Amino acid sequence: MAYAVLWYLIILLIGVGLFPISFVIFNTLNDKGYGFSKSLALLLWGIFFWWGSVLKLLNNSFAGISIALIILLSISAYIYIKHSKEINAWFKANILNIFSIELVFLLAFFLFAIWKGFTPSISTTEKPMELAFINSLIHSESMPPADPWLSGYSISYYYLGYVLVALLAKFTGITGGIAFNLGLSLIFALSAINAYSILYNILSIKNPKKKKNNKLASFAAPFLLLLVSNAEGFLELLHARHFFWKQNVDGSWSSKFWQWLAIPDLNTAPISSEPSWLIRNFQTGSWWWWRASRVIQDQNYIGQTKEIIDEFPVFSFRLGDLHPHVLSIPFAILTIGFALAIYSKQNIISDSNINKTKTKILFDYFKLSISPYELLFASVLYGSLMFINFWDLPVYLAIFCAVVVIRNVNEHGWEWKRLWEFLIHFISVALLGYIFFLPFHLSFASQAGGIVPNLIYITRGAHFWVMFFPFLVPISLYLLINSNKSKKMLLSSAIYTIFGFLMLLLFTIILSTLIVSVLPSISDKYSQAASLFMQNMKAPNSFQDLILEGLKRRLLQPGTWLTLIGILTLSISSFFRIKSANKQKDIHVKEKLSADIFINILLIFGALMVLAPEFVYLRDFFGYRINTIFKFYYQTWLIWSIVAAYLIAQLLSIFKDWKHWLISIILIFSTTTGIIYTAFTIADVLPEMNKSFFDNWVIDGTSSSLSSQAEEEAVNWLWSQPQKVLAEAVGDSSYSYYARISSHSGQISVLGWKGHEGQWRGSYEPQGTRAQDIQTLYETKNVDDAQAIIKKYQIEYIFIGALERNTYQVRDEKFNTIADKVFEFGEVMVYQVR
Repeated sequence: MAYAVLWYLIILLIGVGLFPISFVIFNTLNDKGYGFSKSLALLLWGIFFWWGSVLKLLNNSFAGISIALIILLSISAYIYIKHSKEINAWFKANILNIFSIELVFLLAFFLFAIWKGFTPSISTTEKPMELAFINSLIHSESMPPADPWLSGYSISYYYLGYVLVALLAKFTGITGGIAFNLGLSLIFALSAINAYSILYNILSIKNPKKKKNNKLASFAAPFLLLLVSNAEGFLELLHARHFFWKQNVDGSWSSKFWQWLAIPDLNTAPISSEPSWLIRNFQTGSWWWWRASRVIQDQNYIGQTKEIIDEFPVFSFRLGDLHPHVLSIPFAILTIGFALAIYSKQNIISDSNINKTKTKILFDYFKLSISPYELLFASVLYGSLMFINFWDLPVYLAIFCAVVVIRNVNEHGWEWKRLWEFLIHFISVALLGYIFFLPFHLSFASQAGGIVPNLIYITRGAHFWVMFFPFLVPISLYLLINSNKSKKMLLSSAIYTIFGFLMLLLFTIILSTLIVSVLPSISDKYSQAASLFMQNMKAPNSFQDLILEGLKRRLLQPGTWLTLIGILTLSISSFFRIKSANKQKDIHVKEKLSADIFINILLIFGALMVLAPEFVYLRDFFGYRINTIFKFYYQTWLIWSIVAAYLIAQLLSIFKDWKHWLISIILIFSTTTGIIYTAFTIADVLPEMNKSFFDNWVIDGTSSSLSSQAEEEAVNWLWSQPQKVLAEAVGDSSYSYYARISSHSGQISVLGWKGHEGQWRGSYEPQGTRAQDIQTLYETKNVDDAQAIIKKYQIEYIFIGALERNTYQVRDEKFNTIADKVFEFGEVMVYQVR
């Protein structure tokens, strides 16, 4: 717990120390970026340190990390001196708001850390991989860090998020096993205060005089983002209560509803003959909570089900993977905050001043509606998203560019050149962001292979509503109540939306035709791609039949696209309603309406993210849209949680009579459907928490992740040694116990998880004969053969434990002639090459 307190204090202090930077960047927001200051401070600290290390100006040491922080604090101090009066005055006037933000951060960090202390293990799913990255970063002398599972190579993965965790670990002198779980706690807390702050600032634009109400309403954003799940938990409870099940005379169970819903496990008969208020397998140690992340189901042409990942934050934090999509949550919300700050300038800058801020770049037609300083910060901020989790970049940068364009529309009116402005801003920021982190991109390889048309995979409406039910209810209610009453505008919006949908469908068919019928005639490479495209869908020989099947599925199961068409139609029509109201001369009315416009932008981009996989997906090792749904839906969850929180606040303020109570009941019900899963997930660890706290609580995940005390002692010894190449057993698959020593010790394995290395690099070629060579190293009796392998990979340490003996016929006598036994505990031995 002392380490948890230490991390909390460090983030608290750097957040305050670097607040002047936030004050300048987010000056147009009500809280001046105080809520974002902790995330921004940590991000800038990591970037400064990373660049210093890449340029060989800073060592990966306490001193190097401290120098990077001192430079940042010096910049912050300079800004404070220039703006001391404004900053001091703001602090005096906003004590209660500061207290609210700090309370959210304090509670989120420590409550999650306490809960995590009862499930600290770092041994399942992809946690060993993430731990390996953190430990390699802690031990690496400089950047880019060594790949812990492929000696001789640097990490080919989005690793900036791991830099931030490793930086704090190195600064506080703790091991990766502790840093992993504290890092997860920190990401949870930073996400909470960023969500709180973004909603508070939007509400402050909408209702600037209702500060107390805005503070209370803002708690809804972190609540919906981090504590509300999809509706699968509610369905679990209905299942346990035997709703929609009928027990037949022969004792068997049947249900048309559950068979129609077709969510795995929920379509199987109840376990108990008596209805229960506890969901199946609760507190049994089973992963019953996993089912909620597999609601969406795809089917190939012949009807075979293909698993789809549909994670959401509650599941992610329960699973405990410190994966890029989790690490990026607070920074993704930070970019929304920056977009809001840029957008808010329309309320405080006159037309003439806006014209003065335009920046010419290269040619007259390259005009940006942001200042050079805003362009620089945007490039760093959105460039860092590429480095933390590349999947985040398109949607959040698009939101930023849309905000800039809408601001120009509000100031200067609509012209078709606004689309060109959107493109120029997107390209400029993305290109400069890419250049800013160029050292990372030069060493990065990816499995991504372009866009693949989606002909037949569709998301059923029932599954889509189960996935987003707590958000779709307030979104639908608000849009219906506040939609444009003009039938002409609604019709126009519907026509635009349906036309866009048909164009996407046409694009999908044309692209599919090119892949299957046109490109194969050009080269064998395209012919193989076409064959793979058809195989992944188990397609028939007739391409026309495949197209017809896709059209039939869309017509017979239209729930998702009808929902999205409805949301987009009503959202677009709302722009016309807001535009009409915006013609009023009252500046305060305009400011209030600008909050609705910003929320509308978020709502539309969230809808577009879930619409895209209905027509295309990104090509990768999986061959279908499992990863695209996962990453796109996750972004929608983050965006719509903010939207839903804002809309709930508005819905509760619209009516004061019986309609208010009716809306309240509907909203309470929709939110409750997402709380049931969370409540059971938290309570699932109660058996451990009910025991003695001090006997069972531990934040270090190392001991619970290794198979024996001997391995733990060996890892501790290796941790204290300089980072070198390690030989350990290599397995055939990922998600295994293999590579556990390199993961926990910070040493570099010759080869770790083969499957993941192939995914990270888009090829298995760099692995070469490593797996066979390691087997030879352990099994050969010939000293010369062993020495040749040691020299080939520059192996320093040879580890022998139970897994090595079970995997190979280990002949360790030869190592005595070429290495020294530097560690021995039971059956575990570590040799160091002479």
